[in-house]
Amino acid sequence: MAEQSSNYNAEEWEELMNKWGRGWTDEQIRNGTGEMIDEYIRVKCYQYKTEGMIDETLWALYQADFISIPRDLWRLAQGRLILRLRQILRCSGVYIGSGTGSSNVNLMIDVCKEQEPRSWGPKEVQTASADLTSKNNIILSPNLERLLNDMNIRAPAYQQRQFNPPDAERSMQSRTEVLQYTQPAALQDNAQSSYTATQAPATSQNTPFTTPQVTTPQATQQLNQLAAVTKAVTDISKIYPDDQRYNGRNGPLEQKLYIFYDICDRVRLPPAEHLRAFPAMLKGEALSYYYNHKLSSNGFDSVCTNLCNFFEGENYYRNNLIEWNTITLSSIIDKNPGSSLVESVRTLLESLTSKQFSLDPAFRGDIYL
Repeated sequence: MAEQSSNYNAEEWEELMNKWGRGWTDEQIRNGTGEMIDEYIRVKCYQYKTEGMIDETLWALYQADFISIPRDLWRLAQGRLILRLRQILRCSGVYIGSGTGSSNVNLMIDVCKEQEPRSWGPKEVQTASADLTSKNNIILSPNLERLLNDMNIRAPAYQQRQFNPPDAERSMQSRTEVLQYTQPAALQDNAQSSYTATQAPATSQNTPFTTPQVTTPQATQQLNQLAAVTKAVTDISKIYPDDQRYNGRNGPLEQKLYIFYDICDRVRLPPAEHLRAFPAMLKGEALSYYYNHKLSSNGFDSVCTNLCNFFEGENYYRNNLIEWNTITLSSIIDKNPGSSLVESVRTLLESLTSKQFSLDPAFRGDIYL
């Protein structure tokens, strides 16, 4: 099969959609080529067109499909394919800004980081007018079509065209694989939903185009749950206090995990998805170690054990014990000559309590304070 051509027959499309049904593995991302990302974008363009996803549902699906693609891999893709993907998303109701060259890559990545889809307004319509008014594109989002009509902007009239949805059984299998790859384990058993697209009717130019819709409520609910997980991971990255991120030298990982769990609970990220947000709690040497040793391919507990073994060995505990023994009331008074005795004692207890988490677990009991 010639990967450079997008004129695939039905069997070839099915083969490609099964190939990319679970997204990218860590190895594929590390060794990704221009041909691979081009093929992936072609497959997603085909899926988004034939499965009839629109508006917020398509926005959530796009985030799930592309959030793991790094910027360097995006830049290997053909510019015309990125523009085609942008056209399909826009005409289906997903707002993406306009740019040229590498800025288009940044705009596509920005959508993956959004906490919620950007609403369409007159400004957004003007920005995307080149795609929305092109004769080669059809507006599939009814909400967007109504906005264009209100603004007296003539969208391309729907003309009879061949609309070939994928085989229903194959579509169910492919989409279930995507959901299982990105969803919490608790939801995977229920991810047996099917997506169907209606055959485009043969109508005149004056008859509104009926957008194919997702007909399974369970499928829509699961996509909404997927979008919620993606939003929660993004929220964690934004609100995480930088001074509480673990760098391997600023306290034990165990202590930092208490903060991580609290933030995950606040944004309602399920425990099964904690590993997706884990890089948000790292910085410096710890973050570099996490990516250089490809820890994301391991389980959450294994990642934590690996980091502890590397950064918190015997020398780490020994050095912290030496520092612990230097913390005395006299040293506190010398450093704070203007403080009262009560304030100095309070500072002593705070310093010892803070440092105690960095000691060997055998010395962390209150009896040693």
